[in-house]
Amino acid sequence: MIGVGSDGLLKIPLAKISATPNNYNTDVKYVIRIHTPNEVFNVDLIVTVMMKRDYSKSLTDELYVECYIPMGVFVKRIYPYRENIEITIERYWRTGSYIRKYKALLQNGLDKLSGNYRDTLSEENLNKLEMSISRFQCIDKCYESMKNFNISNVYNNTDVKSIMYNEFYTVLNNIKTASMDISKMGIDISEPDNKSIYKNTIIPFDTKILDLPSFLHEKEYGVYNSLIGTYIQYYGNSPIPNIYVYPVYDEYRVREVPKKLVIYNSNIAAYDMSRNTYMVDGDVLNIIANSNTGSINNVANSIINEGAGISSSRVENLTNINAYPTDDGVYYDRNKNMSFDKAYSVRDNNDTYKYVGYKNNLFTERGNVVARRFQIMKFEWNFCELDLIYPGMPVMFIFVSVQLGMVKMTGTVLSTAMVYNKANNNTVGFIVVAVKRA
Repeated sequence: MIGVGSDGLLKIPLAKISATPNNYNTDVKYVIRIHTPNEVFNVDLIVTVMMKRDYSKSLTDELYVECYIPMGVFVKRIYPYRENIEITIERYWRTGSYIRKYKALLQNGLDKLSGNYRDTLSEENLNKLEMSISRFQCIDKCYESMKNFNISNVYNNTDVKSIMYNEFYTVLNNIKTASMDISKMGIDISEPDNKSIYKNTIIPFDTKILDLPSFLHEKEYGVYNSLIGTYIQYYGNSPIPNIYVYPVYDEYRVREVPKKLVIYNSNIAAYDMSRNTYMVDGDVLNIIANSNTGSINNVANSIINEGAGISSSRVENLTNINAYPTDDGVYYDRNKNMSFDKAYSVRDNNDTYKYVGYKNNLFTERGNVVARRFQIMKFEWNFCELDLIYPGMPVMFIFVSVQLGMVKMTGTVLSTAMVYNKANNNTVGFIVVAVKRA
């Protein structure tokens, strides 16, 4: 637990967030419907709904639904259409609701039921057997429409942000789906660190549209002084998901953008029992994390082992050999072709550098160094609402230390996860953030 010491400094914000109205209700209700080409089934017994959003490694949500289905219905009317199933998820909570339709991938088969039973028993008799626990992975339909869309193009005198925006906009207006108009998807690209205008930018044939930001960042030009993320997600009450491109690690955006997350961590057990764990104040989402909070990595060891900066030789200097004649022959000065880029200073100033070879695009290498500066923290959030957090959301973490008093750390959200507990109709969430002391 991080919040050790007196919480007096946090008393006012914690009390304000956790204040509970008389009619307060934290219950969450899900309604699940399974669609086959022939009919729609209402699910009566939901086991759980689980979701994970990994903003540093994935492109969209990992969403799973587990439910009980009568064996006869499953065998005769759902399993035969397992390649062509959709699921509608309706969610209702204290401040809103949504209805979303997904492509569904059935995760379980008929292994527990012999072929003789499947073939000879009627649906009615099969329904008398033990119910089937079925697990479906739910795939966002906008992501499904975009994931295999190929692009290629040539741009003249253009910056990387304009290229990304134009390609996303063009693709969204060229994909046609029967279920939704994805041209209305929002495009949210965080301002790049690379402001350069490139005379010629070539996007190779068969480049996947969702791979474009990584291609520009990692292969050719560079976008952020960080690792880069691309993600498709619903945010807030939007009826359609947005596309986000953002730096995975950034300690400064929390001061620059209005929509941010503030996490308070308390060592007072009473707040672990609070049913009101978040408050939206204008553009700021304030949450109370419970005492199950911890650090995942060791920043100091990472810096010592991997280095605090990079050294490189620029490709453009290969033709400038920095050589001159002497009485003993030709002398080559390698240092004139070297550049040093420090992202972090260790306390004893004994900085180490990692040589990365001949490269003009140092954005990715800087990103690898920057990532080592951050503390990775994991928080547990009771009665969560994850649609209030967007990919790459800037975060400020506030806690109280005996030695330091109130401490503020800033960074970005790396991932979130949620599990729905049908037994008590509520959710528990997990937030992983990369933060550095402000």
